[in-house]
Amino acid sequence: MYELTDIVQKVLLAIRTDGGAVRHPTLDSGDKSMSLESVATTAVIKKLEKELDSSREEMNRYKSELESSSESFKVVIALKNNKLQQLEKELESSREEMKGWKNVMNENDRQIIRLELALEWSKMELTECKEEVATKSDLIATKRLKIGVLQMDSESIKGELELCKEEVKRKSDTIKIKDEKIAELAKSLGAVQKITTPMGSIDQCHKETIRATFTGISRLTSEDCFSGSMGSAGSFWAISISRHYEGRKKYLSVDLWIVPPYNQLIPSNMVYYRMNLFSHNGSKPAHSTQWDTSRYDRNATAWGSTTFISFEDLFKSSNEFVKKDSIMIAIDFIPFPGF
Repeated sequence: MYELTDIVQKVLLAIRTDGGAVRHPTLDSGDKSMSLESVATTAVIKKLEKELDSSREEMNRYKSELESSSESFKVVIALKNNKLQQLEKELESSREEMKGWKNVMNENDRQIIRLELALEWSKMELTECKEEVATKSDLIATKRLKIGVLQMDSESIKGELELCKEEVKRKSDTIKIKDEKIAELAKSLGAVQKITTPMGSIDQCHKETIRATFTGISRLTSEDCFSGSMGSAGSFWAISISRHYEGRKKYLSVDLWIVPPYNQLIPSNMVYYRMNLFSHNGSKPAHSTQWDTSRYDRNATAWGSTTFISFEDLFKSSNEFVKKDSIMIAIDFIPFPGF
């Protein structure tokens, strides 16, 4: 009968591998001492179980021999019974020891599971932190983009503010110029009133009339087309026509120009004027404006009407204003030099 230590030593010797290390395919090498003892204990239990089975078979054989043999076999049977009891005790002891190791292993397994769960929880927290960092990064990028847009808007507003300041200055200058012109016009109006008070009707005044025939009307552009000039009140006068648009509608624009004498400044004149368009089948004006008054000087050398007549009415065949692509225009005017 082998002692327990002898059996363990033989088992360890049988399962020892390269370098003297004990290997077992089902155990982790993390806890070497526990794995070694567990393997040894398992091997011992298997060995004891085999011996127990063998002893039982032998005991049965001895019992049968006992029945058919002499009294001497009773001693052998008693010895075998003792050995069997001893083996059973050793087996029970080994089982108890194995239960203890199993409890230790189960506790280690639970510890490993707890660590694995803690690791997974840490991974989840790390993932959440990464997602939160990504969200915060996107938010920061959005805020920076908004800041950039606000900075651009600020620069744009500054530019608009400068433009507004320039526009205000320009309008202030324009208002100042208009105020000066209004003052001049008021002065001129006072002069005209002084003139017209004793005059009575304009028809009673001496009128000048400048006449002109213009050709190529269908090819008229926005550039002024001038007539010949005539002298009156110390200056020369001329008619100009051009094409003018109000929205999409096309008009004939007519102006009375003052032409200064050669190498002289334009004298100041207050002028009454009326524009007339003649039909080619009559001697009287077929289309005229009301009498109007304007002040001519070096800053205003032409006055008239930009919408004298629409091209639609001008080229209407029943009016006979245009013949052979030509029209006849006359302007009656009364100049008052020095006003």
